[in-house]
This record gives sequence, C-alpha cells and structure tokens, in this order.
Amino acid sequence: MLDRTLRLLHPVAPFVTETLYERLRTARAKAGFAGAGDEVLARADFPAGDSPRDEALESRFEALRELVTSVRRLRADAGLAPDQALPVAVRETEDFPGLGTLLRDTAGPVGSLGRMAPLRVVAPEESWPPSGGGRVSLVERRFEASVELGAAADPAALRERVALQRRRAAADREKLGKRLASPRFRERADPAVVRESEERAAALAAQEARLGALLSRMAAETPE
Repeated sequence: MLDRTLRLLHPVAPFVTETLYERLRTARAKAGFAGAGDEVLARADFPAGDSPRDEALESRFEALRELVTSVRRLRADAGLAPDQALPVAVRETEDFPGLGTLLRDTAGPVGSLGRMAPLRVVAPEESWPPSGGGRVSLVERRFEASVELGAAADPAALRERVALQRRRAAADREKLGKRLASPRFRERADPAVVRESEERAAALAAQEARLGALLSRMAAETPE
C-alpha cells in the first residue's frame, strides 16, 4: 500500500517521495523481501487502476472544472484582479442533467476555487438570465452561467469574446460533421465512438444556437 501511495504522489512531491521510497526499499531488502523494488522511484511504473473507469464521475468532475476555468478566464479577460470575488448564477443544460444538484453539494469548494461569491444554482423553472445590469453570460455544453461584472464589463470586448466562442463551436461542429458524413468512418469506427460523435455534434449545435441567442441579447442590451 505504501509503495503504491508513494508512486501516486511522486509527480507532485518528487523529493519527499523519493526519500521515503529509498527507505522503504532498504527496509524491504533488510527484511528479505524478494523484489525490493526499482532503485529510483522516478523510473518505477505508475500504478494502474484495478477497477473500471467511472466515466460518469469523470464527466461530473470535468463539468465543475470547466465552470471554474470559464469564470477565471472571464475575470482575466475583463482585467479584474484574480482574487476578486464575482457573483455567479448557474443552471444546467439539457445535455447534462443533474449538474444543479452536484453544484449545490459542492458549492463551497467550487465557489472558492473560482472566487465565485455567492454561487447560486438556478432551477430549470426559474427565469433566465437573471435580472441586473453588468452581467455576462457563459454558455457551455454542460451549463450556462451568468456572471455579474458590474461596471467592469466592456460590452464590445465581451461581445467579441462570445462571438469567438460561437465561431469555435461552429468550427468544431463542422469538423465533426465531416467525419460523421464519411462512410469510411462509420464503417470502421466502433459503434460507441460513432454514437459519441453524434451526441457531441448535437451538443455543439445546441451550444452554437445558445451563443447566437446570447449575442442577440447582448446587442439589444448594449447597442453600438
């Protein structure tokens, strides 16, 4: 167990784990254990999982990571201090049901990581987007978020940011569409891969549509 733990920790704490591993290897050799282990932990094999991957758990973690990253990126784009807290409201999309419940259970650590205060989860039946000036929307595949920037918001720059995000979603959708339109891909690819690609293409199309609607709202609220 200790051997496995040291291998897992080595990438983030190389010096301490290397020292402990050397002591463990020496103790094993003195105790007469066969195969005391690699001489250097850095050359030892990384532990392999002995249970199947929990893809649902990985997807939930990715959704939370994406929320934190998106808010941090928006804060940087707006020229705000990294530690400035921002009020954020979030609602799940049809492509990722259950995110609202997950966020309510993890609001403390997620809000702390993204400097979101308060972090409010909006139920599907509530009105969207929340009212109030100086708000900027984040439209992702798994969620939509409304971030209150107040006077710090630069309408023109933020519209361009949303437009760029929409162009990227459109480019990804078109690229995926070409792959799905290829008979060779459909014949040779695993059916699960084809199905996943189809679902991804549909999600990108939905995201592109939401971003288009957001651009229209932003243009109406802050005409040039």
